Amino acid sequence: MVKTTTKRKRKKSKKKQKKKNRTLLIAVIVWTLLTLAAVAFVFRFAIIREAQKIYIKANHITFNTPSSESVRIDRIFKRFDKHLFGVDFSHYQGIINWNHVDTFNCGKPVSFVIVRATMGHNGKDIYFNYNWKNLKKKKLIKGAYHYYRPNENSAKQAANFIKRVKLEKGDLPPILDIEAVPTVQSVKNLRIGLKRWLNIIEDHYGVKPIIYSSDHYFKTYLSKKEFRDYTLWIANFNNMRHPKENKWLIWQFTEKGTINGVDGFVDFNVFRGSKKDLNVILIK
Repeated sequence: MVKTTTKRKRKKSKKKQKKKNRTLLIAVIVWTLLTLAAVAFVFRFAIIREAQKIYIKANHITFNTPSSESVRIDRIFKRFDKHLFGVDFSHYQGIINWNHVDTFNCGKPVSFVIVRATMGHNGKDIYFNYNWKNLKKKKLIKGAYHYYRPNENSAKQAANFIKRVKLEKGDLPPILDIEAVPTVQSVKNLRIGLKRWLNIIEDHYGVKPIIYSSDHYFKTYLSKKEFRDYTLWIANFNNMRHPKENKWLIWQFTEKGTINGVDGFVDFNVFRGSKKDLNVILIK
C-alpha cells in the first residue's frame, strides 16, 4: 500500500515537472519571438532600405532622367524661375533620407512636399507616418493626399483619411487624388461620391480640399460646375508648355525627376505663384 502511494506521488511529481518544463519552453519561445519582432520593428526601415539597394543593384536598375526629359525639366525651372517648386512622395519612393531632401539639382530649394496618406476605405501608405514625422522635423510646408478608389464607398474613404491625417496650421489643405474610372457604377455616381468626399473633408478640416488629376481626366470627368471652385493640382507630362486646364495652381510636370535622398524617380511640381501666394492657401 505504501509502495503504491509512493509510485503515484512520483508520477504526479513527474507530470508536474513536465508541465513546468513545457510552460517554461513556451515562455522562452514567446519571449524569443517578441524580441525578434521588437528588433525587426526598430530596424525595419534600415532592413527595407538595404533590401531595396540589393534589389536595385542585382537588377542593374539606374535612375537617370532621360536627356530629353532633363532638357524639358530645365526649361520649366527657368520659365518658372520666380515660382516655387516641390515634390510628392508615396511608398514607391521607398525609404527617403530626409537629411538630403533640400534642393533640386538646379539649386532651387524644395519649397513644399506632398505625401500620400491613404487609399480607398482602409488603405494607408506604409511610409506615411515616417514621412510626415520627418517633414515636421524639417519644417517644410507639407501636404497629404488620399488616393480615391472609385468603386469604394466615398464616406468610408473620407473617414479613413480623417482617422489617419492630422493637419496643422501652415499645412496645405487636404488633397483628393482621382485618376481611375469606376467599373461598378456610372460616372454620374462617381461625381456624387467625389463631391461627398470633398464635403465631408471640408466640414472636418474647415478648409476646401485640393483636387489632383490629369489634364485629360479633369476635362473628361470633372469639368462640371460642381468642381470648378476647387484649387487644382494638375498632372501633365507631355511637351506642352503648361496644362490645358488653365485654372491649375500646382502643376506636376514630370514623374522622372531625381533628387538627393531618394533612390528612384520623383515627381516634380511647380506652384503657380510666390511664397506669399502659397501662404494664402495654407491652413490658418
